Amino acid sequence: MKLIMGAELKAKREKQRSESAVKDVSSYEWFAYTGRPYSVTTVNGKKTANFVPGYKFGLRSSSNGKNTRMITAEFGPTIVFTISEEALAKIKRASSPARTPKA
Repeated sequence: MKLIMGAELKAKREKQRSESAVKDVSSYEWFAYTGRPYSVTTVNGKKTANFVPGYKFGLRSSSNGKNTRMITAEFGPTIVFTISEEALAKIKRASSPARTPKA
């Protein structure tokens, strides 16, 4: 195990904060849903995004590039959904590009 001290520790903590910081709405590619009603729930089950025609949402890759993150205009950038590739494909097929909402 490597012992990290001083400036190296401070740099590591700063990097972790920047990766986990709330991203601005301009960091996402925005879409408007046009398909049939569809629901997506957060991992902890506390929030549900109910997709209906006109529902706006933003997508971006996760910091590690393994997943896709989704936010909605309804909840803003502090509630982030991690969605499966299958759900992502279904939602994107039934969506069209939209303008980035104002923060």
